[in-house]
Amino acid sequence: MPAAAERRSVTLLPHPLFHRVRQPLLAQLVIAPGAASAEPVARDTPELRMLAPEGGRPEPPAGQVLVRRASRRMLALGLSLLPEKGGRAVRHVPAFRDERVRRAVALALDRARLLDLYDGAASGPIGPAHAQDALSATELARHPLYAHRPDEARALLAAAGHKGLAFAFETSTRAPIRGVGEAIAEQLRAAGFAPALRVLPPADCEALVHTGDFEAGLVELDAMRTPDVGLRLHMAGGCSGTFSWWGYSAPAFDIAARQAFAELDPRRRAERSRAAQRELLRQVPALLPISAQHDYVLLPPNLRGYDFDAFEFNEGWLASRWFFDPPANQRA
Repeated sequence: MPAAAERRSVTLLPHPLFHRVRQPLLAQLVIAPGAASAEPVARDTPELRMLAPEGGRPEPPAGQVLVRRASRRMLALGLSLLPEKGGRAVRHVPAFRDERVRRAVALALDRARLLDLYDGAASGPIGPAHAQDALSATELARHPLYAHRPDEARALLAAAGHKGLAFAFETSTRAPIRGVGEAIAEQLRAAGFAPALRVLPPADCEALVHTGDFEAGLVELDAMRTPDVGLRLHMAGGCSGTFSWWGYSAPAFDIAARQAFAELDPRRRAERSRAAQRELLRQVPALLPISAQHDYVLLPPNLRGYDFDAFEFNEGWLASRWFFDPPANQRA
């Protein structure tokens, strides 16, 4: 339970009424967000440090262990297809309803470059943090929609009659999202598009996405706690069941997604989930997944029982069993 909170850290102590005898095993735990290079909160207290994602891959200081996982955040490129969403008139680009134009957008993206800028892992509609449901990195790398082919993108635009297609492209001022947005705008121009980049505060970007009032934008999706969210974002009713933020509708995908939701057997459910994603990518969605950002944590080398990949299960159910091996020179 929290015992003290400071600007940089939170100190946790065992709850005296915890239901397991002789647990938690730690007498005290300090959790401190911040840079890898920051000084420890207390040199005589083992410290677990969650690292801010904006800084990219950190270099661990001597004596610390750096652990990485794919986060449940996703960065994606959203395209607005319809003039009305949720009963409101909104901005849109009619040309985006043409599958060839959406495919051209996808082929314009140099994903390797974007992953470097965002320090993330390639993502399908369901991110790699949900490993059982996610399409594998190998499958995504081989998928034609994930290739970087600007020449083919220009040919598709010309065939669709939209050479030099102009639209507003919105991104956030937040680092590193702004840099990724600027890179995408450059890649789109190289593929024959004419995006007009608009850089807005993060809250403004989020509000426009949630109302569907945009033409194209770099979308940050936070806390996708279940794989269902990754599918529902693309359904005709969206996550709320009322309207799609993108105005996208693909009945064959919606049917495949509902089949996954209704499956109780975990193995078959994951198979149906992956099948739904393949159908979605075949149709070229209006929300093009780009990457799932990495999470990092710095750990003392003698911490045991900690499972970073377990997310809340690690910090809740497993946390009472964390313990520290004493240094070798202190062991009996």
